Amino acid sequence: MSKINTIFNRVYRPLATQAANGEEFEQGSMRKQFIFEVTTTEDKAIQLTKNGAASYYQMCRQRANGKDMYGSHKKWNKKNAEAVKAEKSTDEGQIDQPVIEEQIKPEVNVDMSNRWLVGNKAEKHVFASFTTRTAAQTHNKELKEQGVDSNWIDGSKINKEEFTPVAVGQ
Repeated sequence: MSKINTIFNRVYRPLATQAANGEEFEQGSMRKQFIFEVTTTEDKAIQLTKNGAASYYQMCRQRANGKDMYGSHKKWNKKNAEAVKAEKSTDEGQIDQPVIEEQIKPEVNVDMSNRWLVGNKAEKHVFASFTTRTAAQTHNKELKEQGVDSNWIDGSKINKEEFTPVAVGQ
């Protein structure tokens, strides 16, 4: 029997029954009680650290609700990212709308002296520049969500003279 099955049957199910009966827990909540029991047990087969117990509690809740126990891990898998996005948009009944140029606000701050750039490497265009990499990555993510083909670029690793500053979407 796997570790998750053992923990689910020995610890989670009795606690879920106790919660369904309206009984109170020594530690205050079902989650805290679960973590306490799994971290302080003498049985080495199911003993976990506090962080591990929190993860197993979430997995047990997912299993009890009939969902995929590993669903939270799968959403970060790049292979499944597109499928998750498509599923969310169809679940909400929303249809993906094409990006209209008017929806994208043109970026006016294109200071080529800053190190971090956001643009299109293939077309050698620069849409914006930033002093920090984090700001450039955030802006690039926003542009990608709007449907703009863009990349964040380290200006110290390219020849900036080859790149042309342009407004987004041109």
